[in-house]
Amino acid sequence: MIKKIKESEDLNIKGNNEENVFSFVMDNYMFKEDDSDITKVGKVDKDFYKIHKETYQFNIAYDSKKGYYSTRLGIDLKSIVLGEYTLVFEMYFNESKIDKNEVVADAVSTPLNISRKITIKFSNHSRTIINFHKYGNIGIIDLDIDITLKNKAGVSYDPVTTIYVVVYGVSGHQNEVNSAIWDLVYLIQNKVVKFEAAIDMNNKNISNVDNLSIYNLLNMNNKEIKGLGDGTKIADAVNVKQLNEMESNMGKYLKAEIAKADANLKKSILIVN
Repeated sequence: MIKKIKESEDLNIKGNNEENVFSFVMDNYMFKEDDSDITKVGKVDKDFYKIHKETYQFNIAYDSKKGYYSTRLGIDLKSIVLGEYTLVFEMYFNESKIDKNEVVADAVSTPLNISRKITIKFSNHSRTIINFHKYGNIGIIDLDIDITLKNKAGVSYDPVTTIYVVVYGVSGHQNEVNSAIWDLVYLIQNKVVKFEAAIDMNNKNISNVDNLSIYNLLNMNNKEIKGLGDGTKIADAVNVKQLNEMESNMGKYLKAEIAKADANLKKSILIVN
């Protein structure tokens, strides 16, 4: 893995260096139901991606006046800094009933200057790429997505249909954003390697290390190091907090032992004298 990371840096492979600047949208519940027809169920795990399985589930009520599903979903982008961005809005739907050719995910925003938007449609989801520029921080900064879903010919409408949403993207104007940015095994941010997937040592040990420093230098994103052989602790798993505590306790133990030895030495000197 270290060799591959070094190769990526040497070859300047940008895919490993791209940062998902909209991760906060998925992490911090930045979606807004801007219509009474849509209800946010919350974050759920789906198998659309291998590593990041979390998506947001929404239920959309049938609009009897229009004769299909129609609603608006908002994304709060007030916290991003001024600049140009490319955002990807992925929407998964019920492919057995929804006609993919009738799916619409149109981006609308008054405070954001949208320069380009295009929707690519697949059998079970749509992928909308949105280029926009944020000029200021006055008032509410929302990117609204107008959603239209129509059933296939001859298929009756349910009172409610379900969609699953994933949002990611990068800084700058891009015609395309690789979907792998949402599902990276690792990425490099500010010269720091961040692992997004679990690390399995395959029951091997870390050996022949001259200087291994743990505290404040190793961040596993709250994941665990598994299969450490003789170094295992608590159900074959050790996390960074436990390692730090072990290091701290070991330091305290050594200091105490040194203090005891020093005291015993002083006693011995007094007895001899």
